Amino acid sequence: MITRVYLIDDHPTFRAGTRSILESQSDLHVVGEAGSARVAIGQLRLISVDLVMLDIGLPDASGLSIISELVSLKPGLKVIVFTLHRDWSYLASAEEAGASGYLLKDADPEQLIMGIRQVMQGNFVSPERAGTGLRSPSSSHDIAFLSSREREVLRLVGQGKLSREIAETLSISVRTVDAHRGRLLEKLNLKSAAELVKFAVGIHLSQG
Repeated sequence: MITRVYLIDDHPTFRAGTRSILESQSDLHVVGEAGSARVAIGQLRLISVDLVMLDIGLPDASGLSIISELVSLKPGLKVIVFTLHRDWSYLASAEEAGASGYLLKDADPEQLIMGIRQVMQGNFVSPERAGTGLRSPSSSHDIAFLSSREREVLRLVGQGKLSREIAETLSISVRTVDAHRGRLLEKLNLKSAAELVKFAVGIHLSQG
């Protein structure tokens, strides 16, 4: 199956390089590109596309601010934020807005291609999973890089609640809670549920 890709980046040379990398693969085809959010949204209304590669720094908008619009524009559309920003806060914002992945522009071409294929299989791809890395928060007490829902789950974990109880409290599924738990472990560099509880209690989040 061929994945139809659309590129949104304000650097023509970088778009050309990305297009060349993607179209070297028989299962990837670039169907269009734009250097601004306005042009991209206008074109995407008219074409069939499976995946958008989106830069954050656009001349007329932040790429993060248009993710939800892109996803609602075409149900099933995958969006990968493709950027130089290495901070967890950007990844958390992208994921919360509905992105399907977050990759760095200095990744190897093989990592980029692998990341796209993983996203098309339904997996969320982050730099750690693609073999690169992001900057960690400045201290163990800094959780601003977490999404609001992740902070809610972390607070309830710190109160000793089980996944079923957290699901009931937040009106989400147990599976979603477990997914948030797994992501929290990854983002906080923790190895077990016990460490997660200890972390939440240690920053007094459970009292919030």
